[in-house]
Amino acid sequence: MLKKLVVLGLLLLVGSGCASEDGATEDTQGSQKGQKTEEKAKSPEKGETLDVKAENGEMFRYTLLKGWKKGKAEGADLMVASRKEGLNLLLESKLDYVDFPSYQNGVKTVIQNEGDKIIEEGTPVEIQGMPGVELVVESSRDGRNYKSLLYLLETEQNYAQINSSTQRSRFDKDKEILKEAANSLVRVAD
Repeated sequence: MLKKLVVLGLLLLVGSGCASEDGATEDTQGSQKGQKTEEKAKSPEKGETLDVKAENGEMFRYTLLKGWKKGKAEGADLMVASRKEGLNLLLESKLDYVDFPSYQNGVKTVIQNEGDKIIEEGTPVEIQGMPGVELVVESSRDGRNYKSLLYLLETEQNYAQINSSTQRSRFDKDKEILKEAANSLVRVAD
């Protein structure tokens, strides 16, 4: 069954601040469901490296961009954010879907049911060897407007949903940062 799209959680998170792993910064609260991430050694050039394990055991590694912090978001396997941008990762088993197009259609249906608008759809992409599509989504929550790059990717055992978001007025300026944040996820070989 399709987990609830984390667009809402990310958009609210970007709009109201980022909760750090220890809860010490800013005011957004949430509990992380799914898999916990484990911190790895810090690299001065790229920041902290976090391991993310899907429920079925497939492993991923995420390297934080400079100035970004790990946070919490309900329903996300990973949430990271800076002061103005944020990213959520959701991993779902391929066994729960017929194929990638059915997964993609399910996500689009959830977006539309949330009242959000897909303004660019289905641009083919490949992130760190994971093929998929890029969508651009506009949303409004609590009187604020947001714009997201949403990547739907296929991995060996899972479908990965990467939602990289910022305020709508900052999107054109921040688009490269949002792409770089999404490209920081890699699948760890078995």
